[in-house]
Amino acid sequence: MIKRVLMPVASALLGWSAMTSCESGGAESQKSGPAGAGAITAEVIVVKPEMLERKINVTGTILANEEVVLRSETAGRLQKLNFREGSVVHRGTLLAKINDRDLQASLRALQLQDSLLTREEQRKKRLLEIKAISAEEYDQVQTMLQTNRAEQEVVRAQIERTEVIAPFTGVVGLRRVSEGAMMDTNAELATLKQLDPVKIEFAVPERYRAHLKAGTPVSFSVTGVDSVFAAEVYAVEAMIDAGTRTATVRALCPNPDYLLFPGAFARVEIKLESINNALLVPAEAIVQQMTTKNVFVIENGKAVSREVTTDIRTDSRTQIVSGIAPGDSLAVTGLLQLRNGIRVRAIEPTTSDS
Repeated sequence: MIKRVLMPVASALLGWSAMTSCESGGAESQKSGPAGAGAITAEVIVVKPEMLERKINVTGTILANEEVVLRSETAGRLQKLNFREGSVVHRGTLLAKINDRDLQASLRALQLQDSLLTREEQRKKRLLEIKAISAEEYDQVQTMLQTNRAEQEVVRAQIERTEVIAPFTGVVGLRRVSEGAMMDTNAELATLKQLDPVKIEFAVPERYRAHLKAGTPVSFSVTGVDSVFAAEVYAVEAMIDAGTRTATVRALCPNPDYLLFPGAFARVEIKLESINNALLVPAEAIVQQMTTKNVFVIENGKAVSREVTTDIRTDSRTQIVSGIAPGDSLAVTGLLQLRNGIRVRAIEPTTSDS
């Protein structure tokens, strides 16, 4: 009877001992787990100072450096067209000629009169010297000679208006008339554009107006040409457009190969200034609050929120001017899970934006 009582008691004691042993082993296992258990994993970068070029990007239009519409100054038959469409012509080249036969005849008649009056003036001058004629008679012939020469100048001016001369070296556009056509005064013949150099016209927001002056370098590209062109600002409009709050700027660019044409759309990049020792961080590392901007700096393995002040923003990064210092470790991922004092397991970013 005694044996039957002792055996169940012994079994119970062995069972209690085994359970106590298992619980003790589990607690020890939990205490000896990984140190980072419960920490937030985040990609972290080290802030480093670097050179920052402050740039803005705007759109613009290519313009001819000089451009005129070639027109006839007088009416008449178009006698000669002395250019090929799309060709380069040089300054002073005779491009078109209106029939001037009647004017040439008038000029020859006046020149013959000039010859006769000159001889008469010389004869009267000798007679005046010996007092054979009065001074009034000499003055009359001298006046007639001067009037004749003035009339010759008028006719020569009329003849000049029958000629269309290239005012500068440039490319002639498509002609609007043919040889033999009857021209009205001010009739359009073609256009002439100076394409080397060309102008680039663009507008910048008024807050950047003070950064632009003659000599400011710009770069630009155009559709269809796989090159980036360098230009230089030569003039800035002396006022701000009240409607757009922008200032119009013009730059010059050499165009010896005629790759750039008026009217082309240009994508313009303007370098405003260079900043040494700028602190740039990925834009996604900044947490936008209601009234502040914050970042998470990792100190002693824990996240610390810091309010920052930002300035220039590039395509993917933002300049921070206060709130962090060179050498700070900055979290760039997992920001929604981070809080002040939370433990962070730092890993290197998969793609570095530092």
